[in-house]
Amino acid sequence: MTRTLYSLLLRLLVPAMLLRLLWRSRRDGAYRENLLQRLGFGLPRASSSASSVIWVHAVSVGETIAVAPIVDALLAAKPDIHVVVTSTTPTGAAQVRRLFGARVQSLWAPIDTPGAVHRFYERLKPKVVVLVETEIWPNIIHGAQQRGLAIMLANARLSARSARGYASVSCLSRPAIRAFSIIACQQRSDTRRFIALGASEHTTVTAGSIKFDLDKTRLITQRQAILSQLGLSQARLVVLAASTHAGEERPVVQAFRELYQREPSALLLLAPRHPDRVAQIESDVLKPMSGDFGGGCYWQRRSEGQPLRDDTPVMLLDTLGELSALSGAVDMAFVGGSLVDHGGHNPLEAAAFGVPVLTGPHTTNFKLIYRELIGGGGAACVGNTDDLTAMLINLWQNPSLRASMGEAAKRYVAANEGALARQTTLIDTLLSD
Repeated sequence: MTRTLYSLLLRLLVPAMLLRLLWRSRRDGAYRENLLQRLGFGLPRASSSASSVIWVHAVSVGETIAVAPIVDALLAAKPDIHVVVTSTTPTGAAQVRRLFGARVQSLWAPIDTPGAVHRFYERLKPKVVVLVETEIWPNIIHGAQQRGLAIMLANARLSARSARGYASVSCLSRPAIRAFSIIACQQRSDTRRFIALGASEHTTVTAGSIKFDLDKTRLITQRQAILSQLGLSQARLVVLAASTHAGEERPVVQAFRELYQREPSALLLLAPRHPDRVAQIESDVLKPMSGDFGGGCYWQRRSEGQPLRDDTPVMLLDTLGELSALSGAVDMAFVGGSLVDHGGHNPLEAAAFGVPVLTGPHTTNFKLIYRELIGGGGAACVGNTDDLTAMLINLWQNPSLRASMGEAAKRYVAANEGALARQTTLIDTLLSD
């Protein structure tokens, strides 16, 4: 009955959802592409020659990056399968195309109404459904259960706050969570929370986070190509501000300014979480501070494709798919979403390459990782602009501290690798059953 009411509410909201997509398409036309796919209409058929179809629902950029190693491993091990990856945002869909090209079928995810989900299943006919991290959609899960399909929650994580939210609607969430064939959790705390919400103890396992299993060879190759295009001098001190949100760019640039005044060769790579905010960052943050950097236009956009000028102290990384590679080409990295209350973002890409990590206090999304990384000496927490300024200057003045923090970060990542193989094996088991 609860799922029926949920479905009725979603049906009533569908016109508003479509209007919202059309509204957002004023700034990004991709939002209005294939709108009917979101209702399950106009879908292409999956490859008829494939031995099995796997549907991976990755939502947006973060989930796509998280599950990419699994998709790569499956395609390499089973070239006869057909993988469909669905997204709900243009940036997510662009990331799918960039990472996989024609190797997978990229589609818009259906809105979680019974009709849209039914049409999607009937057209694509997947054998295994893989949802990512915290994507728990009652009708998608029920549709798989009705058809006897295996359904897995990969790289699953569940914060205490999210667990409380699901518990408040347990009559809806409990049947959905219990229906998973496998829940492969990142951490033991995630496993305990899922079981408390109704997941089976027999099918809920702690498999680790595949975020630790980076394809370093690919990232190094990509990094070398980017650095060659930029013409970045190895003599420059490079600071990365990764995945920043509104309210973080100003304190980051202010802190960097203090470092730059002491070390004029310093370079800030500023990578906002949402590249469509770049114009706002330029007008609200960079232009008002131009006098602090000698006046004029002191920044460049990476999307312009021009080599980096020696006298440019700030480069805006407004491209998709390059941040992971460049995370290993810097001297120190601040990871955003943490000075403001967004729960923080993934520090492991920088840590894996021996880069010391700085974070704000808001790290709910990666709570255990940050606790262990900071406890092991590979990262440090800053509470405000003054703290960030002090840490940047301290790391600049103390190369031995940078090296020791970087080594500690690298050891931490190496000690936690292996989740990719475990989760890929679980999916392979579902395909075989």
